[in-house]
Amino acid sequence: MKRLCFVLIIFCLLGLESKAQKILTNSVTHTPVGGALVMDSEGHLLGITKEDGLLTDEMLSVGKIDVVHSAFEPVEFQVNGGAEENLEMTPIVSSVSVRGKDRSKADYVKLRGWQRNYQFENKNLTFITEGVVEYFIPINGKGKIKYRTEGLRQLMAKGMSKSYDVTKVNLFERQPLVAKDKKVVSKTADATVWKIMKAGQPFGIQYDMPGGNHSLIEIPDAIAGDTVKFKFFVVKFKFNYISVGQMFTPYREDGKYTIGDLSLSHTFYSVNSSVKKKEVVYNYVEDFYTVEAEYLTKDEAKRQMKIKNSKEAVELLPNVPALSKALMRAKHDFVPSK
Repeated sequence: MKRLCFVLIIFCLLGLESKAQKILTNSVTHTPVGGALVMDSEGHLLGITKEDGLLTDEMLSVGKIDVVHSAFEPVEFQVNGGAEENLEMTPIVSSVSVRGKDRSKADYVKLRGWQRNYQFENKNLTFITEGVVEYFIPINGKGKIKYRTEGLRQLMAKGMSKSYDVTKVNLFERQPLVAKDKKVVSKTADATVWKIMKAGQPFGIQYDMPGGNHSLIEIPDAIAGDTVKFKFFVVKFKFNYISVGQMFTPYREDGKYTIGDLSLSHTFYSVNSSVKKKEVVYNYVEDFYTVEAEYLTKDEAKRQMKIKNSKEAVELLPNVPALSKALMRAKHDFVPSK
């Protein structure tokens, strides 16, 4: 009987240890890292961290995790220990200043950088697109954002249909992010929390982190018909709901964000869909790393936009992190998706 009690106590202790909290943190500011993509060592998606940086039980159940975040170096962690701990991520130091014409005389801002989009179906990586993209963004906020590409590579898992690939389609849908209609919920030295409003109703939460020099926007749920941003999805799928998980942008004190101000951007979508009466969960990640930014007049922009897309292979741009080890493993036998 004593032996049985002893064994039960040991199992209870092991159970308690498995629940120990582990939090992703910035190694410089020691603040939580939200918006981090967490996978197992083979590249299967386990989830994405919220603003508290806390790893879920599912993330802790695999022993070793691979963590990706557009503002940090990709990293692997061993998480099967029972102790509570902070898992530190190293931030990417990148600063981009806009060169060229004085802003008052410019009509466009051109961003040149590295686009990396990937898509998961039921937690398995199915598509990945990456390469150089130049965006031409009207400064007045009117008109469409145009772009040209260099060495853009589209890959997909064997057996997939390219008709389900939205990793490139979303390039057409990129819109400036302007968060104006919002209310302060709380404010401390470390963070300001805003409630984002849409048509007078709560739409999401924004966390401004001056110390970490970024903002994290969480929009829990959005119906496909409510927003133009998702019109490209509607063509392909019938939706139950869309969760716009998170958008990550650099912090701006005035609270107004446009893509022309960004040195990097990160967006995560989660979609529950019905395809041929089969329930499927799609997760989509979009990262853009700006390397150069330039003001252009209308004529200068027109001339540059006429340059055709280049299919020649390109090297990874400076200050852009390489794919994580898990993503490299997951795509090792991918084939072109055209």
